[in-house]
Amino acid sequence: MQNVGEEIMKTVGRLVERALRVYLAENKQLPSLIIFYRDGVGDSQIDSTKSEEINLILQSFTRVNPSYNPQFAHIIVTKRISDKFFEFEEGRDGTTYRNPSSGTMVCSDIVSGSFEYFICAQNVTQGTAKPTRYQVVHNTTKLSADTFYCLTFQQCFNYYNWTGAIRTPACVQYAHK
Repeated sequence: MQNVGEEIMKTVGRLVERALRVYLAENKQLPSLIIFYRDGVGDSQIDSTKSEEINLILQSFTRVNPSYNPQFAHIIVTKRISDKFFEFEEGRDGTTYRNPSSGTMVCSDIVSGSFEYFICAQNVTQGTAKPTRYQVVHNTTKLSADTFYCLTFQQCFNYYNWTGAIRTPACVQYAHK
């Protein structure tokens, strides 16, 4: 796996290859589309994660089958950010600020020029809601940006231990277990 404090996952290729072989054995075919959510990467390690981990994953595809070339997207998930979003409402008593509604997505104005978006998936009734940042650092899929937004948001509802949305897609939360 990965050592504590180490952000680059050197074994990711072997892990993906093993998962693909199990998938092939169970389904008698390989997936045509793979979306990979990657958590735990600091801003200073994004470039090395992109260059090293994505290459290891792409190599794992050809080790399973030399002609295997699925549509593939690699998304870096960042929870530790200082960005905050608020909704406001103007009323008779002035302007009221509150946490954004579950499903609030920001994909313009404050994002970088690359494929990046923020989602506030969970409903926060106390304290301040913290958005999660998603950076699509590799994408060979034919999916639209809206499809990425919807898929990511919907995956936040798939965590078995909670009835509503959690802050990140369920697969990211499961990786911490």
